[in-house]
Amino acid sequence: MSFKYYPNPVKDILTLSSSEKVNSISIYNVAGQLIKSNKDANTIDMSTLSTGIYLIKTNIGSEIQTFKVIKK
Repeated sequence: MSFKYYPNPVKDILTLSSSEKVNSISIYNVAGQLIKSNKDANTIDMSTLSTGIYLIKTNIGSEIQTFKVIKK
């Protein structure tokens, strides 16, 4: 599976690019609390979030991946 996310650091919109369908995107703070989620979309709006580090959990096809992004 081909998968990319950009930009990182992000200011407003985080975009995911994948060869398979993005089923869901969830944003968690570093304490593990769910902040925001989006289903069936390749973008998620982070403009209202505070500056800091967030964990992004994606469900793409049959795979679940977690990665770190920095919010400016």
